[in-house]
Amino acid sequence: MPKTTIQVSKSKNKKKIVIGVVAVLAFVVAGLVAWLFWQTNQPHPLGDKLDYIGKDSYGYGISDGPPTTDYYYATDMTVDEVVAYFKGATNTKKGELETNFGKDITSMWLIYFQSKSSSENFTISYYSDGNLVAKNNDFKVSKKHILNINSREYDIAHKNL
Repeated sequence: MPKTTIQVSKSKNKKKIVIGVVAVLAFVVAGLVAWLFWQTNQPHPLGDKLDYIGKDSYGYGISDGPPTTDYYYATDMTVDEVVAYFKGATNTKKGELETNFGKDITSMWLIYFQSKSSSENFTISYYSDGNLVAKNNDFKVSKKHILNINSREYDIAHKNL
């Protein structure tokens, strides 16, 4: 009979250890998720001529691809002024497209940059009608134009100001 008691005690200790390990892992995962949420919700400045106005996160579904965020900025700069604003990069290409917001259509420029100091590149989307984009995304703006950059390219763009 004493052997059975010892066996039960060992079993209880194993359960306590397993529960403790699971609790620690859950705490670590929760902390990482909270840190990631905090990081993606911080304002991301890009110099003094671009006002950060918000973000759009997507890609959290199974088929949407990896999670990412687009950061939005309001500006009064023209397309050519935006190109010149990123002094550490060379504009490799820019092209104008039309983009739809419901029934409304606005001009959107895709501006491609290559860093002068590395092989890194980044792309900026520049919307001519900032009010239309702001209305569609519930942003408050007081400037004419809006541009956005993907979070995966933000650091590259920031280094090339």
